[in-house]
Amino acid sequence: MKSIAVIILNYKTYDATIHLCDELHRQQNTTVSVSCLVVDNASPNDSYAILKKELSKYDDVTVILSPGNEGYARGNNYGLRYLSSQPPDYVMIANNDIYLDDECFFDKLVAEYEKLPSDKAVTAPKQLDCSGNEYLFSRKIPSFLDDLTDNTILLRKLKSKRPSTAASSADYDETEIVPGSLLFVNYSLFQGLDFFDDSTFLYCEERFLANKTRKRKYRNYIINTLSYRHLHSKSISGSYSQLAQLRMINRERINYTVKHRSLGRIKAFLLFLTFQSFSCEFLLYSFLKNLFCR
Repeated sequence: MKSIAVIILNYKTYDATIHLCDELHRQQNTTVSVSCLVVDNASPNDSYAILKKELSKYDDVTVILSPGNEGYARGNNYGLRYLSSQPPDYVMIANNDIYLDDECFFDKLVAEYEKLPSDKAVTAPKQLDCSGNEYLFSRKIPSFLDDLTDNTILLRKLKSKRPSTAASSADYDETEIVPGSLLFVNYSLFQGLDFFDDSTFLYCEERFLANKTRKRKYRNYIINTLSYRHLHSKSISGSYSQLAQLRMINRERINYTVKHRSLGRIKAFLLFLTFQSFSCEFLLYSFLKNLFCR
């Protein structure tokens, strides 16, 4: 029987994590064995103690505490490396604000994964919002020009009106980017990629991972025959202002540019400069919006 380990990274929102573990235990698994590893990312509240207590009712749920809050990549990597002593066949990285509508989700996920071409790496089901509408996203690794135009309010608004890629009628579609809210991969293959890039914090992990798979000649896929709902947790918004979030995103774009683009340091400096201008634009725009829209 194939084994799947589901890693759930928790930061403060223990209620959502408990709810997801309860949901996973309602799954009807006949061809796979599923276990959960909850990694509390050094939450400043009582998350770890509450999770240990509330999830002790499940024999196949383990709760561990990371050394500190070092973001999405390192928090998940801490869990992934924890699994290395008894590695599963597959691993699923899941945000705690997702819902699986299909009661045989894992059986079908493994079956669909094994139908994919032999050069497959990271996969995910089709993502829906809470209303059941498909989440549209750009499936290519963003270019330097994409990142640069995001540092101008006007160009950001124009670009946001361009359509993103929807799933086709095929059973699966090739993609470079796989959304980080839920991804599924063979554990040993992921281990060979050295998991997520440890240098990232909260954003752009997907492009770093896409770059790793591209360099190794692997291909990533969206499985259209399965779906999940993502409620887009507000935990990040509760901890950081919108401008702070945009600043972190630009920092990770600079990180990616230095590591993986030609003339990386020059382009990174341009991203830094344009973001300083963007910050001023953003503050002025926010001030005027609040002033005239009251």
